[in-house]
Amino acid sequence: MPDPKDRKAPLFKGKDVFDFVQSLEHLARACGMEFSELPGYVLRYCSQNVRDVLVNENVLAGHDWLAAKSRLIFLYESQTLRFKATTSKFRAFAEKQKKKSMVKDRKSLDKYRNRFVKELGDLVEQSQIADKEVRIAFFRGLPKKMRDSRDPPSIDEVLEAARDYYSSDRLEEETDSDSEDSDTDDSDKVPEDNARQKTDVSRLKTGPKGTGLRFTSDLQESVSIEGLQDQILGTKVTLTLREVLAMS
Repeated sequence: MPDPKDRKAPLFKGKDVFDFVQSLEHLARACGMEFSELPGYVLRYCSQNVRDVLVNENVLAGHDWLAAKSRLIFLYESQTLRFKATTSKFRAFAEKQKKKSMVKDRKSLDKYRNRFVKELGDLVEQSQIADKEVRIAFFRGLPKKMRDSRDPPSIDEVLEAARDYYSSDRLEEETDSDSEDSDTDDSDKVPEDNARQKTDVSRLKTGPKGTGLRFTSDLQESVSIEGLQDQILGTKVTLTLREVLAMS
């Protein structure tokens, strides 16, 4: 077992008693120690204030770790900050999400799932709430546009389908659509003079036979390249005899 002064050694100050006893058990396994020896190590890993309270506890002088652990939990459980799930709090949360879902995208979807599981706690295991009610509650907490079943499957299956809905491809598609709408709105607001100037700028056009893309301007579109070539080749050129001999 590590020295109490070691920075990695556990230190019990009266809170989080469950974490403390689990840390002692973990250390015992790592050291190959029997749990029956743990009661004698409890005080070593306690703050002075806690040590003063526990110093006269007989169970810490014996070899019954289960009794010692139970005694620690009995004395300090109320001082442990741990969320306690209840059916009333869970149903209130589910009803709130049904009326106005917190889900807007993939990130908020995962936040919703984690909050839902936290509020649920171990209510199903404790038989305080039925599994079907939980599945329906999770499903109804999604946006209305995603509710397409009256008998939803498990939470994991619903979550997988919802994540697919908010996949990266869909996000990119929606972003592109929003961008196009924004460009359209902005173009409607451009003055006529500016719009005329934009027609002089190179635009993206489809190449011959749809083989690719090319940039052209309005000037290029109004001039026949073949006609211009014929005109150039048909132009008469006057040369001196010296220039003709030099070319040959």
